[in-house]
Amino acid sequence: MKLVALMLLMAGNAVAQNAPKDVPAACGDMKVVYDASVADDGRHVSGTAAPGNALVYFIQDLGFEAGEHFTIRLGVDGTWVGAYKQSSAMLIAVAPGERHLCASVQSVLPAGKILTVMHFTAEAGKTYYFRTRLLSQYPTYPALELGAVDSDEGQYLVGEYPMAVWKEKK
Repeated sequence: MKLVALMLLMAGNAVAQNAPKDVPAACGDMKVVYDASVADDGRHVSGTAAPGNALVYFIQDLGFEAGEHFTIRLGVDGTWVGAYKQSSAMLIAVAPGERHLCASVQSVLPAGKILTVMHFTAEAGKTYYFRTRLLSQYPTYPALELGAVDSDEGQYLVGEYPMAVWKEKK
């Protein structure tokens, strides 16, 4: 009986150690999972903002060759807005004001293990470009980088990379 109690206690500690600690408020529910791919027809993402909104492009730029196998979820102000993989791009519109961004690798690793956050202030009518890259840090987990990109570089990358396609898994 003591052995069973000890095993249950140890199992509980192992689960607690693998649970995400303080997932940032910019991220969505870590249980949300996406299927992501690129547009089969080679379409590129483009659009215009509705009056009073800003456009935000997210660009996945593979940091190392294994990165194409990872799906990256993107969140704004605590809600996942989509996902991508394989050097692709997506576009969303946001209301003006301070916005908090989250990028999280969706994988078999414990939720919240590979994520990054940042904030920016959106202005109506403006366009913003953000890039995610996986950086290899063998033998530990890869690191995920999220950063603002110059508008010239952003426009170039959006023109080079196909549109991301995603849907939430139920």
